[in-house]
This record gives sequence, structure tokens and C-alpha cells, in this order.
Amino acid sequence: MAKLTTFKEAAELLEIDPANPDLVELFLAALDLADEKSELEHRTEELAEKIAGLIEQMQLVTAAEVAQRITEIRTGIGK
Repeated sequence: MAKLTTFKEAAELLEIDPANPDLVELFLAALDLADEKSELEHRTEELAEKIAGLIEQMQLVTAAEVAQRITEIRTGIGK
């Protein structure tokens, strides 16, 4: 399996031979990949925050349901 060239590696290669169109293309592809990775990381963080929010809401609903059931038991409503 071929190894992907990192942004840093592509920049170093381009620095050696800036007139080489293949290295320019490689650098631009590495730059695009780095941007896509950053966007993916950002979206992953947003998703993790939303999931944490949903978990918190579920816990609050569950706590409210438990409190309601305890009240029903104490007052004899649930019999």
C-alpha cells in the first residue's frame, strides 16, 4: 500500500525544486488533504458535542421519570 505524502513532506520537496510541476501538484494535493482532515476533525468535534448534549438530555429525562415514579409510589397513584 502506498504511503500518503504529508503536508510537511510535500512542502520540503517543493522547497528543493519549486519549479517541478509534479512537486507543485503534490504540494497542492497535500494541502487539500490537510484542509479536508481539518474539516473532518472539526465536524467530529461538533458531532461529539451534540452527542454529549443528547446524553445529558436523556439523563435529565430519565431522572425526571424516576422522580415522577417515586412521587407516584409515595402517593399511592401507581397502585
